[in-house]
Amino acid sequence: MKVKYLIVGQGIAGTLLSYQLHKRRQSFFIVDKGLQKACSRAGSGLINPITGRRFTISWMFEDLLRKARNTYSELGQFLGTKILYEHPVLNVFYDNEQAGKWSEKLNDPRFAELVGKPSKIFNDKELLVDAVNTAQVNTSLQLDISNMLINYRSWLLENQKLKIGDFSLDDVSYTTDGYYSWADIEFEKIIFCGGAADSRLQHFQHLPFKLSKGQAFIAELAQKVPDFIIKGKAFVVPLKANGLYWIGAHNNWFFDDELPDPEAKEILAARLSGTLNTDFQFLEPRAGIRPATKDRRPLLGRHPKLTHLYIFNGLGTKGASWAPYWSEVMAEYLQMDDFEIPEEVNISRFNAS
Repeated sequence: MKVKYLIVGQGIAGTLLSYQLHKRRQSFFIVDKGLQKACSRAGSGLINPITGRRFTISWMFEDLLRKARNTYSELGQFLGTKILYEHPVLNVFYDNEQAGKWSEKLNDPRFAELVGKPSKIFNDKELLVDAVNTAQVNTSLQLDISNMLINYRSWLLENQKLKIGDFSLDDVSYTTDGYYSWADIEFEKIIFCGGAADSRLQHFQHLPFKLSKGQAFIAELAQKVPDFIIKGKAFVVPLKANGLYWIGAHNNWFFDDELPDPEAKEILAARLSGTLNTDFQFLEPRAGIRPATKDRRPLLGRHPKLTHLYIFNGLGTKGASWAPYWSEVMAEYLQMDDFEIPEEVNISRFNAS
């Protein structure tokens, strides 16, 4: 088979980039280890405009939200399944200092546009534990990542665009007609979308990956929670497809493997008990190595010397919100010789070292 692009990795980055190429009628093929290895499956899929303890509006959020809503809605229709949901986020405050910081932020008109009046439904049901106050964020989305990846993988297999297995650059050879060859695939360019695995690539060792192990659990709650994403001592994210909940997240910067840490279950159980007044059962652990970067910006671009090697990575915890926008930028860059990737995400920002 002869294609223009070989993509390594079918996590959220590889999925969205290949979809952008498909829309542009560009030929591609993907090689991937398998869904059980995908860090993307461990994520909540939350697209939230206000993040952190300082309640900061996310970088480029207006553009990212617009692109995410359009792209995921379109991709869901393409796959014949629903993958995107509108969800308000309920921020739970446990002291007056937290609540006061939020109130101060409301003086910013841009911030105030994103929030709504706190819902009383939780207090009526006595669900929240030790809550001093709450605040509601209206402009938020939740992506069903597993459903998207599984259904897209089925489409890839049906159309003979995917091989499940390991990939190594050592197995790539140059052909007499100007193409590169791997297995039975001939291609012009290769794009690495392999998440944390790409940090180990010899040719991209200069990129400042900052890896962490994100861990969560899929849980069943004894009491149905109102249709909100709850941001308390734990994140509680409803999973529409099966009536279960994503509970997270425990983050570990020091790790030896990709397996769930033994203490993660106890830590998240304590956080959930401190958030909701209901019994629960943890059903399935989720863990994955997040490919974040030191400057908290994605990695897009071409190797400075090997012009057939490209990378689209570094989405970290923002994958659900960043992938639609930056996959489109990456697709344009691959097709157009004079297209310039913005400096703040271009890997050329690290080439001098």
